[in-house]
Amino acid sequence: MLESVATSTNYCVPVPLNAFIRLIDSEGINGKLPHDKYLSTRLDKMMGVWDVDYNGHFGSHIFFRLDKEYDNPATHEAIHNLIRECCKLKNL
Repeated sequence: MLESVATSTNYCVPVPLNAFIRLIDSEGINGKLPHDKYLSTRLDKMMGVWDVDYNGHFGSHIFFRLDKEYDNPATHEAIHNLIRECCKLKNL
C-alpha cells in the first residue's frame, strides 16, 4: 500500500503593505543593500527554509517552505524576527 508523507510545509506571512514596500524598495533596482543582506538570502541560509518568494504579485506576503524536521516554534520565531528586522517592523 502506498502512503503519502509530508516532508515540508508551505507558509505565508502577511506583512503590512507599507512595510512590504520598504522591503521591496530597499532590495529593488534602486536599493542599496548588498545581495547577502536581502531577506530572501538570509532566510535561505536558515536550516530547513527554502523556496522563499515575495514579489508582490500575490500581495504583501512573504512565502517560504519549511522542512518538517525544522517546523517548530523556535524556527518560526527566528523567521518572524528576521522578517520584522528586514521590514523595519517594531510592534508585529
